[in-house]
Amino acid sequence: MSHGATAGQLSRATLVRFTLRFWTVAGLAGLLLGATLRVVAAEGRPAWLVPSAGDVPARAYTPGEVALANLSAQVDGARAALARQPRVLDLRSALVGHLLERARFTGSVTDLDEALLRVREAETETPGREQLLLEARTFAALHRFPEALERLDEAEQAGLPAAQVTRERDIIQLALGVTRAEAQPILTRRAQAAARRPRVGTLVDYAAALAAAGRLAEADEQLARAELASPDVSPLPIAYIAFQRGVMAAEQLGDRAAGERHYRAALRLVPGFVRASVHLAELEAARGDEAAASERLGALLGAEDPEPASRLAELRSGPERAALRRTAESVYAALLSRHRAAYLDHALEFSLAHEPASSGRAEELARELLSTRPNARAHQLALHAARARHDHAWACRIADAARPLAETHPVLAAELTLVSCP
Repeated sequence: MSHGATAGQLSRATLVRFTLRFWTVAGLAGLLLGATLRVVAAEGRPAWLVPSAGDVPARAYTPGEVALANLSAQVDGARAALARQPRVLDLRSALVGHLLERARFTGSVTDLDEALLRVREAETETPGREQLLLEARTFAALHRFPEALERLDEAEQAGLPAAQVTRERDIIQLALGVTRAEAQPILTRRAQAAARRPRVGTLVDYAAALAAAGRLAEADEQLARAELASPDVSPLPIAYIAFQRGVMAAEQLGDRAAGERHYRAALRLVPGFVRASVHLAELEAARGDEAAASERLGALLGAEDPEPASRLAELRSGPERAALRRTAESVYAALLSRHRAAYLDHALEFSLAHEPASSGRAEELARELLSTRPNARAHQLALHAARARHDHAWACRIADAARPLAETHPVLAAELTLVSCP
């Protein structure tokens, strides 16, 4: 027990340690499950990979607007508690967990800034294992994977249980990108953990491993189980899992209709879920409903995330397009200096959509992304950058490296058919 904490504070902090763990897990699983380009071109999807059409569990949830307001109140309460007892690590973990959770739904960059600041405030020359674990999970949530793995090594040396360290490493490796063969030992461990304790976190982990192994229908089934396993009336965990199901369906499998269904389910639960709205707008635009996509993206322009402005600019023309593009460009430039790893792929998408290939900017970002996070999504974006520059030799090198990953990613496999190499 941390010195100076009351029993009530520790009870609340225990709950939030789970929150921090779950949202770090869910974010990384979402990165894995959505490891391919947003707007997909695969029309004839394999019937054996069609995800479940199930909606979210039929139960009464707190209205999404109320849930987000409650979360903001929890952020305020956690700040106040930490101000009174700044040395209590559980209280610091609680605040970081709430901030990351709110950022996940609202696109708040300010919350990411504060989460990182709160972690750094607690840095010492001889951190304990729980402090190191908090740092590892926060770095992982920001896609700073090398630093996260370093902290896990230190936490293991400081006595963090081996099973816990292994689980954290497994999820990071999945997010970085693994082949079917590399996924197998991770899949075995995550299946065993889910069988021992079939809870939300273990089931989301298991789904991520199944997806990495190419077993997409089973991965969707486990995400559906995770929805049912949540005991809470809060819509936030269920909405995020529905979002993950949409990402896997639309972006890895190529089933746009299923993707829309899951995104809409997430938005029924939490109407203010920025990422789900952006993904849904992309699918609406892809099937020709630009009016719906424009209206949806326009409603998000007040968010700190620049992606709505970038996507809306693609649907506009003339001065409005130019203004939206400038806004997004300015914000992405700032984000790359503050949270580069977390926004590198989105900045690359912006460059591909709005900057001339001759500038070399997309190529620069693509090469950096491949070197730091060589998953399926990185390879697909890099292929787009190579084709935009008409660099056939580079495109073929990317395609060769991507083929083992494409064995488990139908959309990436379809993308590779567009590259003719000797």
